[in-house]
Amino acid sequence: MSQEPQQPRQPTALLIPKARGGRAQRATYLLLALCAAALYLAGEPLTPAARSLTFHFVALEIRALLKGICYLAEEIFHLQSRHRGSFWRALSACFSLRWHGPLLLVCGSAYVALRDGDGQPLGLHLGLVSFCELLVLALGLQKPSAVEISEMSEKSKQNVAHGLAWSYYVGYLKIVLPRVKKSMEEFSRANPNALVCRETWKLHILVPLSCDIYDDLEKADSNIRYLTDLTETTLTRAGTKKRVYKHSLYTIRDEDKLCVCLASIYPLLPSPALHWDVRTSPSLAEKPPWWWDQTRLWHCAVEYATPLQSLYAMSQDEGAAFSREERLEQAKLFYRTLEEILKGSKECVGTYRLIAYEESGEAETHFLSREILWHLRQQRHEEYTLREGNQPHNPSTTLSSTELNIQISESDLPQPLRSDCF
Repeated sequence: MSQEPQQPRQPTALLIPKARGGRAQRATYLLLALCAAALYLAGEPLTPAARSLTFHFVALEIRALLKGICYLAEEIFHLQSRHRGSFWRALSACFSLRWHGPLLLVCGSAYVALRDGDGQPLGLHLGLVSFCELLVLALGLQKPSAVEISEMSEKSKQNVAHGLAWSYYVGYLKIVLPRVKKSMEEFSRANPNALVCRETWKLHILVPLSCDIYDDLEKADSNIRYLTDLTETTLTRAGTKKRVYKHSLYTIRDEDKLCVCLASIYPLLPSPALHWDVRTSPSLAEKPPWWWDQTRLWHCAVEYATPLQSLYAMSQDEGAAFSREERLEQAKLFYRTLEEILKGSKECVGTYRLIAYEESGEAETHFLSREILWHLRQQRHEEYTLREGNQPHNPSTTLSSTELNIQISESDLPQPLRSDCF
């Protein structure tokens, strides 16, 4: 078995953040109740407390008013291009007239009614409040936090990832996925021993969170080899006559299965029969010529999610002002958005498998093939569960002796090893 360092595979749920819930709002209600209880238990007179409360509300509304005036000073120069020449549209964009106007009027009136004779005119109070609020605006202390910006962008569907995911679905996946099963069936009829497990008759979409994409999968992992192309789909699209859509079928070599078999039967083999010792060559760097004929072969249609190339290019371009941290966040959001879109698409049910992964810091030669194989085994177990009614179980990288039926030749040369368990 390959002895390269392997990190425990992280579940997708630990890599991809879920949509934010309403916990922040519930925490606000809880703190509000605690604060009200504390004020009640303080035993302060009602009139001074009400006066202070209305003063704080007036201060907040004055801040909103001043902030809107500052923004309006810029927007009046963009009436035609941004607001269709309507001053009212610009005014509505800068002020929330539905709430702030009436609230300012009510709080201001209540404050004037409750204000006691402290010897200072009302204008001085308003002047001091306006000065403090303008100072806050000038220093930028009112700007939303990174979490607030992220939450607003996600709720309004204005992230880069949302646009890329929808474009990828509408412009590509919605076209090709409904035709994947038919292409797989045609290939299976011509090659009945290749695609045995029907659950793997899907388009496997790789989503590396690093956005680092190889144009040639064979260069990404030597255990992945191009086999052939599935049947092409030709459509007239966006002015292009006979635009071609196609998928490539790859062979994934499962080294683990062979290594387990070799390790199990090694004491039984005659010494000249095995010129390459799996136990003394943990790196698998020097494989004998017969190696590729003995490994367990899996076949599947696999490709990268191409929009991730745009995210990667944006993080490399200074003009995009897109940091690596933002790229990682957008890649995770891209996966989650695409998953939600495909789950809601009736025509794409059972035609895809999203494979999100985060490469470890250590260089692993066959990390990608292991990741794909894990998903292929999972799908095979799902098929057995549906067919036999068994409970699903975790994929194992070892086989028991009762599961093996290995044929050993009496010849001194290594012969093909066959396992009937596959």
